[in-house]
Amino acid sequence: ARSSHCYSFDAPICTAGYGLANGNVRFLLGALYLFLINCVFIMLINIVGTRIMMRQSPLSSFKELNMKMRIGLISLIVLLVLPASYSAVTLTMDQARKEGIKQFVGKEFANHTIINQVYKSSSNELVLTVVGDPISEEELETLHQKQASYGIQSVQLKVNQVQNSPTLDSEATKEFY
Repeated sequence: ARSSHCYSFDAPICTAGYGLANGNVRFLLGALYLFLINCVFIMLINIVGTRIMMRQSPLSSFKELNMKMRIGLISLIVLLVLPASYSAVTLTMDQARKEGIKQFVGKEFANHTIINQVYKSSSNELVLTVVGDPISEEELETLHQKQASYGIQSVQLKVNQVQNSPTLDSEATKEFY
């Protein structure tokens, strides 16, 4: 018997249902796009797998298709692969940037306490609010130069400094959030 949770093939459909139920059209369309990708590539793998198991060339069945069908199939594959490739590259770059920022902050600001860290992707800006000894302009310039070794040279670094103070309270730090 089948349980109530979604299987890997069904997951995009479950996600589409969630998007539909919540009125989130972008969520719905994204899930339907993933479902379409699943269907097309399962179909292609099925054709290739069947041909291999029957000891025939997988391309022989492709040659048997008429020209309109071949063009349609190739067009469909290209239309599915291009946006998916763009998404994969963008996601990989975002993850690499986040990992670079994490390593940069962890190593280069180890002697300071970070009370707030915000990466603004729209402006490609990292805003840090740090407590501890003051950071001089020369040290800030050195930090900017070190960004390249973490792969985040294009990220704009803004450091808000809060001096160590026995009177530092939640009201004094609100301006940095």
